[in-house]
Amino acid sequence: MDFVDDRAPDGLFRVRTEVFRDQQIFDAELRLIFDKSWLYVGHESEVPGRGDFVTRSVGGHLVIMVRGADDQVRVLYNTCAHQGSRVCRVLRGSAESFQCFFHGWTYDTSGALIRVPGDTSYQGDFTVGGHGLAAPRVGIYRGFVFMCSSLETQGLIDYLGPAAEYIDLVADQADEMIVVPGCHKYVTHGNWKMVTMNSNDGYHVATTHATYLKYLRNEGVDTGARRLGRRPNLGNGHTASEFFGGWGRPIARWAPYWSEEIRPLLEDKRGALNERFGTERARLMADVDRNLIVFPNLVINDHSAIIIRTWEPISPGKVIVSAWCLAPKDEDARLRALRLRNYLTFFGPAGFSTPDDIEALDGAQRALATNAMEWFDVSKGAATENKPDVADNADENQLRAFWRRWESDMTEIREAAGVAARG
Repeated sequence: MDFVDDRAPDGLFRVRTEVFRDQQIFDAELRLIFDKSWLYVGHESEVPGRGDFVTRSVGGHLVIMVRGADDQVRVLYNTCAHQGSRVCRVLRGSAESFQCFFHGWTYDTSGALIRVPGDTSYQGDFTVGGHGLAAPRVGIYRGFVFMCSSLETQGLIDYLGPAAEYIDLVADQADEMIVVPGCHKYVTHGNWKMVTMNSNDGYHVATTHATYLKYLRNEGVDTGARRLGRRPNLGNGHTASEFFGGWGRPIARWAPYWSEEIRPLLEDKRGALNERFGTERARLMADVDRNLIVFPNLVINDHSAIIIRTWEPISPGKVIVSAWCLAPKDEDARLRALRLRNYLTFFGPAGFSTPDDIEALDGAQRALATNAMEWFDVSKGAATENKPDVADNADENQLRAFWRRWESDMTEIREAAGVAARG
C-alpha cells in the first residue's frame, strides 16, 4: 500500500490520512525514522562549565547532555544500568556525578559507574566497568548538539549536507552564539508531521496569521514578503525557505517601529559583517529571512529573531514542542531586548503565531481522526516545483521534499501494510 501518491509532474501530490492517526504507523516512525536520524539535543552554550547538564526527552529517549570534567560535551541515556530507573530527575544543574535514587548507583559525568553500594556482594562476571550509562552517537556542528541511536546512519556532516550552510549563516552572525536562558514548551494535539509541515509552510501565513500581518501594517511595516527566488530541497528531507520579509531583525535591518537610537548599532553590525564575510554573504545573513528544517523535527527560524524549535512525538495525536532563542553572547542590551520582543510577539505563549498554529493543528487532527477523508493534499505548485523562477512563496515544494524522505524511511511498514491489504 502506498501512503504517498506522488504525481507531481501532473500537478497532484497527496498523502493518506491514516498516517496521521494510526498507532502502528506512529510506532514504526519512532523505530524507522527517529531511531535512525540525527536528532537535535541542545546547544553547547547550555552547558558552559564542567559538570553543567540539562536533561531532555529526545525521540522517545530520556537523555542527559553534560559537559564532562575533560570539557567534552556528551549525551548519555538517562537510564540506570542496574534496573533502568531514571538517574537524573532535575531539568538542569551542575554536578560532579549522578546518583540513581533507586539503589544508589553513581556515575561520573562521562557516564562511567564509579560507586555501587554493597559492591562486595557482586562477584563472578559482574564488572563495574561494564555497567556505565549507555550513550548514543553524538555529533556537534557549530555548537548544535545532535544524537543518533543507530550505528548504521551516516555521520552528522554527511547527514546535514547543504543544510550545514544554512546553520553557518546563523552561527556566523556573531563571534559566539548562545541560547538565551529559558525554554518555551507547549503541547499541541496534532500529529508531529503536521508540526513539521507547519514550520516551513508559507501558504498558511496570510490567513492563519492575518492578525499579525495587520499588526505589522499598523506599525508601518511592508508585509509583502518577497521570495529570494528559490525554495531549496537540501536532500535527506531537509529544506529551507528563503524570503525578504518586512519586519525587523536585530542584526542589520532597521524596522519602522524601533527607535532611531538603534540604527547606528545596526549599521555597525552590517559594517562588521561586510568586512568579515564580504557584501554578498553579509546580505544573505542580514537581509534574507529563512526557515531551515533539519529532518525530521528541528527548525531554525531566522527572521524576526533566531528561534530553535524541536518537537517530541508522544502519540499520533500529541506532540510536545520546545523552543529556545539563540542570540550573540555579547549582544548590546538594547538589541537583545528587541530580539526577545520579536520572539515573544510572534512565537511566544501569547504571541500572534503560536496560539493560531495550535488551533489550526488541533482542529486538523480532530477532523482527520473522524476518517471523513482518505487523502491529505500537498499539491500546490507540484507541476512547477523544479522551476524556481516561477515558484510562488506559498508553494508546497518543501513539504513534498519532507514527505518523500518520510516515505523512503517507511518502506518497511508500507510494504507490510500492502501485504495485509492483499490478505
